[in-house]
Amino acid sequence: MSDLRLVLCGGATPGATPSDADRLVLDMQGANPNVFLQISDLSEVMARNVPDVLTDLLDVAVYVFAADQGTRRGGLRDTGEKWRRRFWFHIPVRLPEVWSREDVSNALVDVLSFISEDSYEFVFSKLEQPPPVQLYFDHLVPDFQVDEVMLFSGGLDSLAGALQEAVIDGRNIALVSHDSASKRKPQVEALAKDVAQRASASSVRHIPVWATKSEDVGGEYTQRTRSFLYAALAATVSAMMGKDRIRFYENGVTSMNLPIAPQVVGSRATRTTHPQSIRGFGRLFSTLLGRPFVVESPFVWKTKTDVVRLIKESGHGQLAARAVSCSRTFEATKLHTHCGRCSQCIDRRFATLAAGLDDQEDPPEMYKVDLLTGERAIGETRTMAEAFLQRASKLRTVHELDFFAEYPEATRAIRHVGMESDDAARRIVDLHRRHGEDVFAALAEGHKRHARTFQEGRLPDSCLLVLAVPGRYRQATDDGTPSVPTFLLEGDFWKVWFEKERTTLKDGVGLRHIAQLLSSPGRRWHCADLLAQDAGHCGPTPAGSGGEATDKASIRSYKARLEAIAEELLEAKMENDVHRQVELREEAEQLANHLSSVTGLGGEPRPAADDAEKARQTVTTAIRRSLKAIEKKHPELWKHLRKHLKTGSFCCYAPDPEVTWVTS
Repeated sequence: MSDLRLVLCGGATPGATPSDADRLVLDMQGANPNVFLQISDLSEVMARNVPDVLTDLLDVAVYVFAADQGTRRGGLRDTGEKWRRRFWFHIPVRLPEVWSREDVSNALVDVLSFISEDSYEFVFSKLEQPPPVQLYFDHLVPDFQVDEVMLFSGGLDSLAGALQEAVIDGRNIALVSHDSASKRKPQVEALAKDVAQRASASSVRHIPVWATKSEDVGGEYTQRTRSFLYAALAATVSAMMGKDRIRFYENGVTSMNLPIAPQVVGSRATRTTHPQSIRGFGRLFSTLLGRPFVVESPFVWKTKTDVVRLIKESGHGQLAARAVSCSRTFEATKLHTHCGRCSQCIDRRFATLAAGLDDQEDPPEMYKVDLLTGERAIGETRTMAEAFLQRASKLRTVHELDFFAEYPEATRAIRHVGMESDDAARRIVDLHRRHGEDVFAALAEGHKRHARTFQEGRLPDSCLLVLAVPGRYRQATDDGTPSVPTFLLEGDFWKVWFEKERTTLKDGVGLRHIAQLLSSPGRRWHCADLLAQDAGHCGPTPAGSGGEATDKASIRSYKARLEAIAEELLEAKMENDVHRQVELREEAEQLANHLSSVTGLGGEPRPAADDAEKARQTVTTAIRRSLKAIEKKHPELWKHLRKHLKTGSFCCYAPDPEVTWVTS
């Protein structure tokens, strides 16, 4: 976890604070403000009668969001404690006695900790000279009444929610949006007007909110607390209108947001509209206001395809083209409003195809990279698309027990969807199965639509329609070039094809070990089993030949290796060799687990095995020797194996997403 950051807000003085705290000073009201909030199109009556607790809520939410934006997390490859941050806020408020109450503080910290995976402490003091809240409001309008208040991002889900409320159900609604990007603001405003035109003109009110900070405060792209700011703004508007409810319209698959790769946890998998977040917002607002306040997610049991189908079946499919889902707003152009590469674009396009939107309702040309036929460069963008497909493939047929074993994060939602746990678990699994079916229905239709182009070989090798074909169906090209990663032994040489480059490698023990690992991605092989395989055994054999599972000499060797790992880890840290650090930590964990499994009370060996340390040294030396040869003849493959192939007492090749190799 990163060092504690002291955040002084609104002219607060630090008082007694941790001596090692990094300071961030934020101010909305001083002579030189660096945080800004502006709410437009509220009624004059509402602007004159804002309770102090709601004004404080706005201040707290904006300051938390600004600190989140202004504090860097770890690097792109950091996870866990390196990814998380610690914040210590000192915020002057109008009602410190309310905000300092244990129930309020606990509710605030709980919801923020969950959505951002960071640690928070708050100290509230009296704001001695509070500025008038009217400074936050711009362009006041005549008084109006609404039935519902909902969040409106300008994406497909919030568009469907607005159509459901205003057009299908005929309610008067307020659409609260957060203006975060200059390119998105006119698009969101235009879409809100489109909805209003399809309902009665007076039934839809758009309330844009602008909240930002000075550029010199810092920059962090994740911004996990944005949904807290978003919810606080809507709750304030709702309470000022005498209402006790707000609605987030987000499909359940996106809300639960299972990681595309199962090992991606914490802040990498966002929780902005997760059922636990939704419930946490409701608990906080109810505690602050002293009365029940409900935060709802009406689309929690809908897939993205269900949401898009609602738009089409309501007769307003053409509005889908006006909704923007892309996360890369900085790349947007008038022609290409969507990059076609980010996870949001991939999810959106699969949904629009599965729901049957035509080319006028979701024009293919507005995606910079076509979902199915566009060429995808090696790296993150291709990985994202392949991982999305692999996850969908698993989900469409997954068994309930396997689902929660593969995605333990999903269990968090069970307690927060308002039903018995067994029923909740079944519905969560069914939701994700339907998502997988939706994706593959769109893929099947894509293969049908592009069948001739596919058969004629005119599709790019890196497009999804080609990448989605199982490896066993792929054939070499006419010139003998493989179309998938290949590591084949022919005679005394290994024929290698990877990332559009080929080479040959003289056979050796290390290469045979590598081939064995490539043939079973994700499987952990004990070194003795790799040696047994290479010696001609039919399959993995016990790492020994009778007697005790591990003799005392082997146990001493294991313990000596653990000590050596600790020393090597220090050297790797000094050399800033991140990959080596990861390898060593994994080896230490595996070795410690193995020691536990082969020793009993008092550390005495359990019964059969050979000296596994000798096997580790033999296998590791052979693999590293082969990697040096690969580095000279195929640098791209060497980089790939350096990152994804781990050696030690247990060896494993675990790329993310999984790579299928032809090895036999």
